[in-house]
Amino acid sequence: KALHLLKRQPGTGKDTHKQKLKRLLDVTRRGGRYVERDITILLLTHRCGLRVGELAALRISDVVDERGAAKAEIVLAAAVTKSKRARHIFVPNTVRRQSKCYVAELCQQRQLPVQHTEKIHTPDQYNHPAPTKT
Repeated sequence: KALHLLKRQPGTGKDTHKQKLKRLLDVTRRGGRYVERDITILLLTHRCGLRVGELAALRISDVVDERGAAKAEIVLAAAVTKSKRARHIFVPNTVRRQSKCYVAELCQQRQLPVQHTEKIHTPDQYNHPAPTKT
């Protein structure tokens, strides 16, 4: 529906990376079910360079501390990185503000305090049943 908004207008020249990201964020803000989550994911991938697997492995405690303040640095374990070496990701202020907003909204929806072990993306969020242990 909104894909036509992402296309560059004829005669406007080449778009810079910043312009493309801004347009993508604008389209994302216009609607959708999980706007805060989607914006946070876009910023973490585009501004921090997180890969999809690294993003999926993030826990709330990786992004914010016990008080709910966004961390300035995310430390990724070697097991989740492509190179199999731990990575330190420095988080820009814009991403920190967005992460804090998203985690606050997430905890408010679930009526929970910030938990150290809870994953940011849970199976029920995507209407998929949680895996059962056999």
